[in-house]
Amino acid sequence: MFASDPSSRSDDNHASADVVVARLLVDGPSASAAAVLDAIDVRQLSRRGTVDYVKAWDQLTAWTTARPMSALVSLAGSCDPRVDGDNGDELMQTSVFEELRLSLNVSQLAIDSRVEVARDLESRFTDTQQSLLSGKISYPHARALVEGLAQVRDAETAIEIEQRALAKSDRSVGRFRRFLREAVDTVDPAATLARHKKAAAERTIKRWELPDGMGCLQVEAAAPDIATMWSALTLLSGPKESDDPRPLGARRVDAMLGLCLGAVAPDPETDAHRPGRVIARPKAPIEAQVVIDLPTLIGLADNPAELRGFGKIPAGLARDWLQQPNTWRRLVTDPVDGHLLDYGPVVRSAPPKLHAYVVNRHTTCCFPGCNQPSKKADLDHEPPWQADGKGGRTSAEGLRPLCRRHHRLRTFLGWKIDHLRDGGVRWTSPSGQIWNIPPPPVLGPD
Repeated sequence: MFASDPSSRSDDNHASADVVVARLLVDGPSASAAAVLDAIDVRQLSRRGTVDYVKAWDQLTAWTTARPMSALVSLAGSCDPRVDGDNGDELMQTSVFEELRLSLNVSQLAIDSRVEVARDLESRFTDTQQSLLSGKISYPHARALVEGLAQVRDAETAIEIEQRALAKSDRSVGRFRRFLREAVDTVDPAATLARHKKAAAERTIKRWELPDGMGCLQVEAAAPDIATMWSALTLLSGPKESDDPRPLGARRVDAMLGLCLGAVAPDPETDAHRPGRVIARPKAPIEAQVVIDLPTLIGLADNPAELRGFGKIPAGLARDWLQQPNTWRRLVTDPVDGHLLDYGPVVRSAPPKLHAYVVNRHTTCCFPGCNQPSKKADLDHEPPWQADGKGGRTSAEGLRPLCRRHHRLRTFLGWKIDHLRDGGVRWTSPSGQIWNIPPPPVLGPD
């Protein structure tokens, strides 16, 4: 008899453990699933099996978060007495919340959020609650849905958006929140515009302390004003000199400090401080981008537009902003599929036309879930470009933006990208998992 091959036994162990974990992912989370996972020796898993193992524990995390929700609602009540105006019930709720806060050793804000989410999932969004119990979505996604639909009081509309959102729950929480915000804006653009005007009227600056002798300054203002400030500080920070150790962020901070110090500098003739006072809003010379479909631009429709870098904005607001021709660059899109019809250079020095086309066709890195802006990314060739001319072509069909991190993954660590006929891409991880990324319209549902 021949001795069995140790490497063969190792492969068998991998396959057996991998099958157990894969089955747990299909069956969903439960107390028995937790026991099985806890007994698995991670060393017996392949790379693919280890990824599935982590996913299975994440499913259990969602399940364990959802399980006590009915108990929370039982303790706190199914509605908020602060809304109903019942002082007695409000005092009772305060007592319950304080006991929970002290028992769980968390902040009052955290308790408020958990109870709000539990109430809405138990009453309004039961499909989301079931998805959480089955591990199909995470708790941060469920909380984002409750918070995103808090302003939608019409029950049918809220459920309709919930169903659309659950189909998008494979996205990162940030992208999921953006989808919800855009869906709500589309349903009621007038309400969105009203909320924007109220928020803009309440614009402010806040500050707070940070560790290590640092502090934070937070500016809350209309998105185009923030875009103008950001672009101006970037321009004032100047190009990085070879002997300047400061990163771009530090140069922006120094530029803003310089503006403030210059505004309160003493008069050289009188040696007296006479700070100038801003009486009216100056015209902003910084160019920003608004993406809008043609019918909306000319007032025949009210589809949401997009302020590049910030997300969707109401149609009326976009048309108001676009009346400032020296500030805005219009990107007009096809109203049917959202693809680009007309494009003008939007950076300080105009890039080559091909680069501009690719960057505006894919506004972010093409790696799944990456939101790094494409204008900061590399243009990746597929197949890889070679100096002898036998590799990929430098063409619109063969180029996609990849941030440096994901470009290196594709080049050196076995991640594979395939360009699809419809303009999308397919990613394959080293363990064989596949993600299909559809071609993004310049304007339209993400």
